Amino acid sequence: MKIDFGQMYGSYDKDQILSALRKDVLSALNSMYGNQLDAAVQKRFVQEWLAMEQSDTVLDVAALYEMTIWLKANSIPYWMRGCSGSSLILYLLGITCGNPLPPHYRCPKCHQIRWDTGHLDGFDLSQDKLCEQDGTPLIPDGHNIPWQTLWGYGESIPVFDIDLSAYLYDDFAMALETHWLNQYRSAADYDITNDTNRISKHFFNIRFMFVLDDVVIHKLFHTKVVNASCVQMALSAWQTLLNYTKQYDDEMMPPPESFADLISFLGITCSTGTWDEATYSMSTHLGYELYDMIAFRDDIYQYLLAHGFLEKDAWRGMERVRKGLELPVITEEMRISRDKWVLNRCDRIAYLFSKAHVVEYILFRLKAMILPESEYRLSTGYEELDRILAGIDRSDVILLGARPGVGKTRLAMDIAGHISATENKNVVIFTPADRANLWRGQPHLSVYAEDSLNIKAIRNIISTDKVDFIVIDRLQALKELRTRNAQIVKTVMREIKKLAKETNIPILLLSHLSRKVDRRKGRFPLVEDIPWHESVISYVDMVCLLYREAYYDANADKSEAWCFVKKNVHGWLGEVLLKINWEIEVVPQNPELNYKFVSALFQSLPSLFYNSVFICTKSAQIDDFVSELCDRCVVQEVDFRELSEDILNACDCLVIKGFEEIEGIHEAQESLISIINKALKLKTQIILISQKEYWKMAIDGRLRSRISWGIHASL
Repeated sequence: MKIDFGQMYGSYDKDQILSALRKDVLSALNSMYGNQLDAAVQKRFVQEWLAMEQSDTVLDVAALYEMTIWLKANSIPYWMRGCSGSSLILYLLGITCGNPLPPHYRCPKCHQIRWDTGHLDGFDLSQDKLCEQDGTPLIPDGHNIPWQTLWGYGESIPVFDIDLSAYLYDDFAMALETHWLNQYRSAADYDITNDTNRISKHFFNIRFMFVLDDVVIHKLFHTKVVNASCVQMALSAWQTLLNYTKQYDDEMMPPPESFADLISFLGITCSTGTWDEATYSMSTHLGYELYDMIAFRDDIYQYLLAHGFLEKDAWRGMERVRKGLELPVITEEMRISRDKWVLNRCDRIAYLFSKAHVVEYILFRLKAMILPESEYRLSTGYEELDRILAGIDRSDVILLGARPGVGKTRLAMDIAGHISATENKNVVIFTPADRANLWRGQPHLSVYAEDSLNIKAIRNIISTDKVDFIVIDRLQALKELRTRNAQIVKTVMREIKKLAKETNIPILLLSHLSRKVDRRKGRFPLVEDIPWHESVISYVDMVCLLYREAYYDANADKSEAWCFVKKNVHGWLGEVLLKINWEIEVVPQNPELNYKFVSALFQSLPSLFYNSVFICTKSAQIDDFVSELCDRCVVQEVDFRELSEDILNACDCLVIKGFEEIEGIHEAQESLISIINKALKLKTQIILISQKEYWKMAIDGRLRSRISWGIHASL
């Protein structure tokens, strides 16, 4: 392949390169942490930048930056080995994947930052924390890697190690010969043309290692953002991640229980002289955790700092120990301290990896660990959602939760409809009788309506039919859960998961969320909002929570909804912005309002949600319309205050005028909800006439939900 890096700085002089690079770094820094930087973040950036200038590696970083941009643009995987991951600057430029700052929460909206000293790694922080200022979900981050590991104090020149696919070797060698960096560096440091090693190439302070097997890397490698959401996948696949030559016994090494554990685990196993019987005894008999052990050179640095060493002296001591040499100074305080065992461990160490190397390796492997393509894997019909979920596989149980009226049923319809119509799968819907017409309007779906939904009945039905996908609408409708007993909930969820595993059929389970969502600042849903969440969450493979700003704010975009993926056994969590046609709004070319027009509205759709029409108009013709309608069918025109279920038995169509007056009257709204539910069973059409749009009215979410599925005419 022809390699053209674009040479971003090809026409720049040294001062211009420095200025442009600094501008890019500051732009990324402000974008992540705001214009008013936290003092600790500001200090970290200044220290690193000065160290980079003192080591005379600014140009090398600029060259590396433009090369990695090209690699990403061409979907070519790479990872930064060695100490590069300890640099905040390289992280901000997107060269590395791991944030080296100490564990912290940051708000993506107001950029508020909250440091956390109770955890060793930011990926172990809770993912359900909200910003106190604006209610936005906070992002946990930070792996606590000192910058000194890479930059030192000018006593050594850092080398930036990058691993690439082997097939790039020849083309890279040719491209680097014409690179702009050549004009600023000594020819003595140039090691491209004369190097006969087919594995590595030195390009001044950049070392390329052509060792990756690109076959195992997924095509979407660079689209994956590894964050705290990957912890569960990492812990479940820790043995796969540790593909180094084993230096330990499986029975001796306790499995990791946190991301900090996992990092330490890999550091211990790939360094030399860090794992033996003494280490085993400390972890199993003396109560030491994996993260207490000496796993990285950074641990020595932190140890010496804790015992009063100056930063530069601590760095020098670290450099000696990681090469297998003794500590330069051992104070009396160190000999009698409770952690004096470290001194004994230092004498046994032959070589220590950097923490940055281990973190970047794990993040690289996690990005590459996309499940192989399954013949069965189903698409949701939403590309953005598929990208984060990696599709729906056999025996998956997916919980989709939202407040009533937010739109979980609509989204479930889209998913079920896509799987049925596009993927040609047999989809079965289990729903209470009062919601059956809602689902029956969808083509290609088999609907079983039963007011007393239960797992036994579901199992019996699917045993006689070929089924590829199941939707249960909804969790709270299951007969077994009406007792609201936590133990019974756990038993039911266990049966649902058992059903999915035994039949190899994925199940989409809908669930309401508690009212706590509406009372919370920002109103973003959390896992704890799922009823009986402690009993439910362990038996589902994916948790998707829906949030729609327009549900709370009439001025927001009604077509946008955020889907928060809070659990995913396939690895990836995060949030996805979905564009969904929540409402069907019909505006006729001729605004004349008559029965013919309304009939056309009904006939214009293959299905009609809830058999309802909502008409927003101030036209005086509305009375003529009702009169004409009465001539063609049995129409009952009522005031909302006169609503009763008996009215439905005497008419084909129920017309409710002055709907806007129902706002704020709870009893009338409850009555109308009951009326609509019964109208579904009787197939009675309901027409609501209002001078105000319903989505701008303060009405119950359940009522809003029922109206939103119908036809809307704004005249």
